Amino acid sequence: MRNIFTVLLFMLLMRVAYSQEPTFANVAYVNDNLEAHLLDVYIPEGAQESNRTVMFIHGGGWSSGSKELTPGYCKELLDAGITIVGVNYRHSQDTLFPAQIHDVKTAVRFLKTHAEDYHIDTCNLGVMGVSAGGHLAALLGTSFNNDELEGAHLGSNDASSVVQAVVDFFGPTYFLEMDGFFPESCNEPLVHDIHNSSESKLLGCTISECPERVDFANPLAYINGDEPPFAIYHGDADCAVPMHQSEILRDQLVKFGIKVEYTEHPGGGHDNFLDPELKRGVAEYFKKALNNDCNDYETPTYPNPIFTGVEDEASLHYSVFPNPASSFFTVKGDFLDEVEVVDLMGKVVVRQAVKTGAQINIAGWSEGLYMIFLYHKNEKRYSFRLMKK
Repeated sequence: MRNIFTVLLFMLLMRVAYSQEPTFANVAYVNDNLEAHLLDVYIPEGAQESNRTVMFIHGGGWSSGSKELTPGYCKELLDAGITIVGVNYRHSQDTLFPAQIHDVKTAVRFLKTHAEDYHIDTCNLGVMGVSAGGHLAALLGTSFNNDELEGAHLGSNDASSVVQAVVDFFGPTYFLEMDGFFPESCNEPLVHDIHNSSESKLLGCTISECPERVDFANPLAYINGDEPPFAIYHGDADCAVPMHQSEILRDQLVKFGIKVEYTEHPGGGHDNFLDPELKRGVAEYFKKALNNDCNDYETPTYPNPIFTGVEDEASLHYSVFPNPASSFFTVKGDFLDEVEVVDLMGKVVVRQAVKTGAQINIAGWSEGLYMIFLYHKNEKRYSFRLMKK
């Protein structure tokens, strides 16, 4: 079966052709001579020394496409005075997930480390992606505290991969909730739970046979309330990625108190978001969201830390994942010896001794929100909200 994402990508390429040349072309953000590790920088005329910047992540089912798509989607942003970065990343036929999120996070760290070279305001850096790129943009925005997704082995760690705004155009989120959620108008919707779907090729397994890998790639699994603002766009006639994927992302972000602007495009399919007026609206969104009063690199932070009595606080790094979780969650931390789980009524569900990397079985728990507390030497060090589904 021919991959519909490849067909859609060809259609997009035909529609977004634009002659804008990058200010800096084919910049290597990893020193390995891979074309997949190149980016382009477009600096608008008259840009300030420290300019708000948006990194664009292309679509193509994680298996095709390139940074050459950037100008067609981002011309209006450039016209609005925003610096644009188009980034390549490794395709799924070459390297399985999480290589793709490793790449785009490494690109963010590279841009911050070399901010002076490209006039980038490191505290006003956003990310925008379409389709598969929307998935990576959303995952980048929700998982900055996860070591396994960071790709720290690829580049500099002098800056974090935190971004200050995310725009997601019709990106997949939870792969197991795609089939069966298409509108009735889709006569032949794309089937995802097969061995040769884009999602299965990304993960290296048929998605229904490897739910743990699906959770690993799920942007919803990492939401904890510290995410940047999101803007999400989706068409209600999308027969490749059902609108339900954006709805559940929106709902989970809102549940954790994150500001979300959600735009439903009536009659919109999977590639109907190239209208110049809409893109000017995206530019205005970024100008509003990327308006932080900050000039220096931000120090990497982690959600909801509670520090007491530890001399080297910067060395602490705690994480709980996946989130939402259905059968288990994993706890990790540099200083960790006990975990406590409390339900919304204040009842202690479990408190037990653990080591970093321990998995807590929650298969029999009721669905809903729980508070996770991690302890070291009987002192509370970290709190986290977990959604049981």
